[in-house]
Amino acid sequence: MAKKFSLNDPDDQSSVKTNLIVDEAENKIHIENYQDESTVKEIIDANKVAQNEGAYKAKAFTHEKGYRVARLPNIVVHQLAKKGIINYNGKVLDKTRFFRWLNDSDNKHFRIYTGNL
Repeated sequence: MAKKFSLNDPDDQSSVKTNLIVDEAENKIHIENYQDESTVKEIIDANKVAQNEGAYKAKAFTHEKGYRVARLPNIVVHQLAKKGIINYNGKVLDKTRFFRWLNDSDNKHFRIYTGNL
């Protein structure tokens, strides 16, 4: 039987939460990271609006040279960081793999830019 323990401080405002799951039957410990579904849905809905408005054409930040092509929930940033594609701050470490991930049709709802990268 597995037991689940929250590792979160009740006062923590982080959007990514963590549970420790102890599986006594298999004598294993698992760590589960998750983000509130409503937060993820808000980002996906905002991305759809931005896609329709062509918002990628607007400069994301005045000091940057590029354009905003995607907006990712923090839980996705964590998953990509585990794979070494980006770091936990969102800096791209492997541009080829990141663009391949963004161009995958399964991930299109995270994109603002509708063309291929």
